[in-house]
Amino acid sequence: MSGPNNDYTSFAMLAYLNSRSLTSLVTRMHKERDWLDLIYGDTKVPAVFSRLKRLSLYITKADYNGTWAGVKGVEMFPNLSSLEVTGAYLFVDDLLFRGNGATLQILHVPFKLVATNILGELGILDRKGVTRMRRIRFAKVTESDREHIKANGREVIARQLYRVMDVTTSLYLSCDGPDYKMYREMIIMPCVSSIQHLNVGKPIYQHNHVIRVIRALPNLVSFTATIGNYERLGDDTECCRKAEDLYREFYPLGSAFRILRVLSTLWYTGYQIAEEVIRIAIVCPKPLLVYVPSDKEELFKTAVSEAIASEEFAPYADSLRHLI
Repeated sequence: MSGPNNDYTSFAMLAYLNSRSLTSLVTRMHKERDWLDLIYGDTKVPAVFSRLKRLSLYITKADYNGTWAGVKGVEMFPNLSSLEVTGAYLFVDDLLFRGNGATLQILHVPFKLVATNILGELGILDRKGVTRMRRIRFAKVTESDREHIKANGREVIARQLYRVMDVTTSLYLSCDGPDYKMYREMIIMPCVSSIQHLNVGKPIYQHNHVIRVIRALPNLVSFTATIGNYERLGDDTECCRKAEDLYREFYPLGSAFRILRVLSTLWYTGYQIAEEVIRIAIVCPKPLLVYVPSDKEELFKTAVSEAIASEEFAPYADSLRHLI
């Protein structure tokens, strides 16, 4: 059931009356009154969506600075397998998660739920109370998230993020601008993790960062990121070089890793992308399957071919041929 942009009250009443039979609910909300209409209808008795498998809420910015009412003690969505909340997250209690820890498999929510440890407080990241999730996606970091991270420290947030990575096999992180350093630091702390597929969106990774990710996540199969050489940006490459010896000694490359997806970017040519990917491929224990943007593919393959013919990379020719 999908909600309209107008006449929301009629839609909410219909959803309320059919709450015990609906299996999917997708709706857009503009104000708290919309939420109250959905869960109470024109009564004082909260609905129980007992058969609902998918819940998708888009909450506009109208109430960004407010919080929405909860319903104490009622498991309104006890059998959810997919939960998506985009826009603002205004719920202050565990209403959306109550009773569905054993069934929830797909979660798409704002980064706020990690930055403020809401998921931890609700027990959603407690492996004893949750089945292994198939996919978790966090929307981009907000200004309030940045303030929380600054106040609490990236290491604290990283621990919370690792709790997420320990209960899911697929994680998508989205961030913009200055947040790329934060994410890169978060995911290169070594851990025993269940994560198999990781997409970090826009953060810029050089070959040494990618290699450290593979070392830190022993079960990682695929990694998706923007890859290029950004020394001209004055970043922390020297620091990473010094750390690489430590990672090489204590954390061997995971044998599961085999897929690298390079996101499209205007900043780097196919040659620049290849320069980094080649140095990843030659240290991977298995042939690497690489996907590059179509507009970079021709120059990428040319650069790899030139590397194979060079004296420096000739010993790794077998590994590099898989890239073209």
